[in-house]
Amino acid sequence: TLRLDAPIGYCDTRPDEVWRTKDGEAVYGTSVHVVSPKARPKSWPWVSCHSRVWRRDVKDVLTAFFAELRRTGLLKRVVGVHLGGGHDAQFATAVPDWSAPARKAFAASGETDYARFLKRAPMELQDDFARHVRAEAGKDIVLFRWCMAAFGTGFSTSHDIREFADSKEIDVIVPQPSYARRLPGYAIGV
Repeated sequence: TLRLDAPIGYCDTRPDEVWRTKDGEAVYGTSVHVVSPKARPKSWPWVSCHSRVWRRDVKDVLTAFFAELRRTGLLKRVVGVHLGGGHDAQFATAVPDWSAPARKAFAASGETDYARFLKRAPMELQDDFARHVRAEAGKDIVLFRWCMAAFGTGFSTSHDIREFADSKEIDVIVPQPSYARRLPGYAIGV
């Protein structure tokens, strides 16, 4: 798993890249979850997944990481990569993102429904990173995505199955049922 989160304090010097509520307030999270549009202990402003600045920075780190794998000879052992990060390692849009980067991406997307755009965003983000990882690996590797099950109604359900079916980059999704639908005692929770 490559956890592709912005480090704590990343947005301190990049306030234009902060995930924002409709009212313009920063969205805060921890090392795992978006917790609130309000600051809480051990939380910090999160970067918008639509930030081109942050995506460029992540790709720079991925380029250096794969160069090191190549230099050490470890790249030959890599057969697959799971891309994770953001809310619950799914890049889920748990709180609608009204940041300048999100609004700019929406305007350029051709989409007319902002809610649908936000639900599709995690898949688009991971396609973008997957394309970069595959190029940096220089070989065919399997790319995985962890997400809540498709067809959910909340923003945390990441995407609908159509985006995965149309993806040319993500090879495998590992969908999980929402917590409310997990049944104790069943290996897969359903």
